[in-house]
Amino acid sequence: MSEHPPASVEVRRGLLLTGSGSVISLAVLFAETVVAVRLLSPDAFGQFVLITAVVNFFLIVVDIGSKDAVVKLIAGVEERRKALLAESILVFRVALAGGASLLYLGGLWGGEHLARILEPSLSVPEQAWFVPLMLFPASLDELFLGILQGLRSYRHLAIAQSLRSILRLMLTISFLSVFHWGIWALILSWALSSTASVLYQYCVAPIARGLSWDGAALKEVLRFGLPLQLIRFLWFGLRRLDVLIVGALAGPGSVAFYAIALRIPEALQRLYDSFIAVYFPTVSALGRSRQAERLLNQSLRLIAFLTAIAALAAVAFSRDIIPILFSGKYAPAAPAFAVLMVTLQTSFLLTLMGYTLTSCGYPGRSLTANVLQTSLNVLADLALIPIFGFVGAANAAVVSSYTTYPINVLLLRRSGMGVELRPYLKQTFLLLALAALSWWVLPEAIIYKAGVVLLFVLLNVAVSAVSRDDLSLILSPRITRMAPLAQESSHAR
Repeated sequence: MSEHPPASVEVRRGLLLTGSGSVISLAVLFAETVVAVRLLSPDAFGQFVLITAVVNFFLIVVDIGSKDAVVKLIAGVEERRKALLAESILVFRVALAGGASLLYLGGLWGGEHLARILEPSLSVPEQAWFVPLMLFPASLDELFLGILQGLRSYRHLAIAQSLRSILRLMLTISFLSVFHWGIWALILSWALSSTASVLYQYCVAPIARGLSWDGAALKEVLRFGLPLQLIRFLWFGLRRLDVLIVGALAGPGSVAFYAIALRIPEALQRLYDSFIAVYFPTVSALGRSRQAERLLNQSLRLIAFLTAIAALAAVAFSRDIIPILFSGKYAPAAPAFAVLMVTLQTSFLLTLMGYTLTSCGYPGRSLTANVLQTSLNVLADLALIPIFGFVGAANAAVVSSYTTYPINVLLLRRSGMGVELRPYLKQTFLLLALAALSWWVLPEAIIYKAGVVLLFVLLNVAVSAVSRDDLSLILSPRITRMAPLAQESSHAR
């Protein structure tokens, strides 16, 4: 058996903690969606999705790239500077979030009065006035998560995730079923649960209490964070602008169907974030070394393999999953859900490569790749949504993801990190071929659907697309010795 790098121990330890928090968060927030779509009309749920898109946009505005920058910088500085760096960026974030909230309310008030001059019947939806109520605590919550991630305080990070998610579900159920507050139930549960998470993290984070300020440290965060800020805007364009385009071109009802198709992929994204929360500070600490390169390629093979299994299962059972989980009225979302799950494999790998570029000190190169991907996605949205409706947005994600993957590989190689293409090509070919077989050819019987997933696993073993060493990132060495994938591929050597 090959010797595992020390980084694998750190990854496993962090994943055990953050993964548990993400699993709880995933299950609880998924349950909240099931409750919401059954108690709200598609139009009401679609309106909430649009409101959260606005909130997410302003989250990026006030972030200035600091959430990801603080992870790398805290992970790479000496112990005595960590607390001061965290406190400086926290004070700055409070000022930005407060200022942005006031500017938003002022702009909304002025815009409404101007609109009434032009057309007296026009008015701003009352829910729009409460965007700052969601924005301010959510902004501080995500910054604290970044601080804990950089400090590798994974236990507190997991507790904060779980606290926020469980409280949000309890409040949503109470506000919807007992008080019948409709869309307001979702807005208030978001705000209150985020506030509780912030209070917990402030109490446990090892930072200075007060108004400490380190101008040099803040400048370093902003300098490194500017390209990351642009990347987040592009990520918003990639993940949220399609929702706005669907709303503009197809209406709130289609937004609800598309949001349902996105729910499981987004839940898996939350679970994947627990891996990134461990991977990013770990690879940042390793720098551009052979150990970091090995960790990258192991992670790429493992993530591609696991997400392909999930995608293939989703394609096979998509016509059953959507009606069972979300009710029969959302059955038309099944094709979009299947396409989005297939895209998820490459999307996860692109995220991993982007974080690796940033950890190598090249956030600008990650920005370049994201600019291209987002531009392609928006153009494809505008071309395909008028033809295919909300399913066109899912098809656009396929086009942009597969087109930009080789560009990310090239940028990583130019940055001194060798990326192996052969395992990805094998896994992707098998995924697409078996997904097409499952969707268009095989009967609906469960045995055929389960069989195609098992066939994918066996073929991956046969072509050495994943190894026992790769599984060691998430499993203990004792378990991997007993794993069915006992033959190491040449890619792991």
